[in-house]
Amino acid sequence: MAECSLLGWLTLLILAATGGIVAWYTWETRQLRHATLRQTALQIRPFLGIEYGEDRKIRVYNLGKGVARDIKCQNVPLVVEAKPGDRILTVEWKPIDFLPEGQRRELIAEGVFVDAEERAKFSKRMEVWLANFGPHGHSTYEFIVDYQDLTGRQYRASVKVDRGHTELIRDAEV
Repeated sequence: MAECSLLGWLTLLILAATGGIVAWYTWETRQLRHATLRQTALQIRPFLGIEYGEDRKIRVYNLGKGVARDIKCQNVPLVVEAKPGDRILTVEWKPIDFLPEGQRRELIAEGVFVDAEERAKFSKRMEVWLANFGPHGHSTYEFIVDYQDLTGRQYRASVKVDRGHTELIRDAEV
């Protein structure tokens, strides 16, 4: 009778150990699967950056492997420290419909103009701003770029531009 009880406990212990090993193996396999999915997503998603060319043009470029869609740059204040009563000129960039892997597209500034005089003032301010934006400029700017991949996932990239040098601060799914 004692042997039967000992055999029952031994069987129960073996079953519990086997169940624990199967549970651990299942958890490890799940972790491996999630890591594989994350790596695959990173390999096929777009990554956007900003560059400033010698021709004084600002471009968005796709250094990722996927197509970026619905690219929108946030407004960039042209006055770093505004005082009460200052007029702040902001730049609104035309959206870009898509950007394939390895391609570059120029950012085109757009704005609301009241009359020809305002258009001329805006144009002159843009010239000054672009000159100050480049390698010989004295200002630091941050561009916020919102975009989607082909599956509709939304991303936001934050790029710091200082004297013509760009640095990606953050690029994450929204």
